[in-house]
Amino acid sequence: MEKRENIQDRLRFISERDIIVPTPEGDFLIESKSRNLEFGSDPLSFPYSMPFVDTRSGWDQKEEKPRAVVFVSPKTREMLVVSVEHTRASWTTEERFDHVRKIKDTFYVVPKEKLVSFDTLVKFLRRVSGKG
Repeated sequence: MEKRENIQDRLRFISERDIIVPTPEGDFLIESKSRNLEFGSDPLSFPYSMPFVDTRSGWDQKEEKPRAVVFVSPKTREMLVVSVEHTRASWTTEERFDHVRKIKDTFYVVPKEKLVSFDTLVKFLRRVSGKG
């Protein structure tokens, strides 16, 4: 496991895979995104109406796209999920300033009504991996 030293080092990790769940149909890739926000297990508890999924440039450069993106709150220890397959058509782009990384960028965003609970993802993965 390797951690980037600074934001300029992010491109070196563009093809990294965060979580790989083997299934009979092939690997199910999951990307995790830490969000310094407070939210609970209910998707509607997410504090913004249009959560960032990823930067447009970062997402578009991924050779293998994740099938889900998990937002992790270090403050509440809760997780919420964006299913790429079920939400990609509703993604839009917005130019915003990222206060954590101190950069202006174009981000893919998704309506928070499209988020699902982490439990929903776990149930799905158990079913498709043959373990549930």
